[in-house]
Amino acid sequence: MPATTASTNLDISVAYRNANTNYLDLFDDLFVPEQTDTSKAYAKTINVDSQNIRIDMLGPTPVMQKWLGPRIEKFLRAYSYTVDLDSYESSLWIKRKDIQYDKSGAIARRMSDYFKAMPNFYDKFAIQALYGNGTCYDGTALMNTAHPHAISGGTWSNYSTNSLNSVNLRTAEETAMAVTLENGEPADISFDVCLVGPKNETTARRLFDADERIVTTDGLGKEVVFGGGNATALGNIYKGSKIVVVDKRLRSTQQYYWYLVDSTKPYGAVIIMEGEAPRPTQRQDADDPRVWNNDEFGWGIQSDTSFAVGAPHVVSGHHATTGGW
Repeated sequence: MPATTASTNLDISVAYRNANTNYLDLFDDLFVPEQTDTSKAYAKTINVDSQNIRIDMLGPTPVMQKWLGPRIEKFLRAYSYTVDLDSYESSLWIKRKDIQYDKSGAIARRMSDYFKAMPNFYDKFAIQALYGNGTCYDGTALMNTAHPHAISGGTWSNYSTNSLNSVNLRTAEETAMAVTLENGEPADISFDVCLVGPKNETTARRLFDADERIVTTDGLGKEVVFGGGNATALGNIYKGSKIVVVDKRLRSTQQYYWYLVDSTKPYGAVIIMEGEAPRPTQRQDADDPRVWNNDEFGWGIQSDTSFAVGAPHVVSGHHATTGGW
């Protein structure tokens, strides 16, 4: 009978422990550091402890008015909608022999490739919620041309199909600043972020990062977007007014979409409801059916999270089909 030792470099317990340590280190690198997600520009995260989340919103507060006779009682408009908590997962299974007899570092490379290919969890689903444009708390799409409950029973808009250029940018900002609430006060909408895809990045950076803008002007020196005219260099009044955020998932039919966002408000255009943040899981018990039947060890990530549209007052959406320049 050949001699054996209690532990060798082929000991599965040692090999698994090394693989597991590597997996947890890679997980920490992906999820634990301070988030640099593009979704932080337009989404807000709240922690929840229920499978069914009720989101309550209140309308504008009554304002001071001249006191003539008895007090005039006014009440806050209440909004409410419910979101179900979803679950997300990703799994990686590796054969026991591949782990036990790995001498070249192949398992570490495979795990590294697994995490490199992992899309940013928050960005992936938050941007889908944003351009998916679901129903918000006022009963209409997050971005549309007829939000209810403006002054005197009117409606207001935060949506267009205009392409990104200086004229349409100014139109979007003026439209937002003109929104007046039921109490007669301005909605206090002020955008500090411009969210675009790669197709619109150059246009956005020309608008918000350049010292000058080369524009076309008519005979009176007025800027025009289309048609003939004189090329003129103007000081860029928009420089620094917006942070340009580029999300590469705005592509294909969304490639020319652009959004203005107010990231300073406590509520977002998208709300991320998190019951359980992404956490690592392992399957290594010999009694586990997959381990027993398939001779495989498993690692995974799971989370209980939902992504829902939030407040329409903090976003102006423009689902264009062409570029601005």
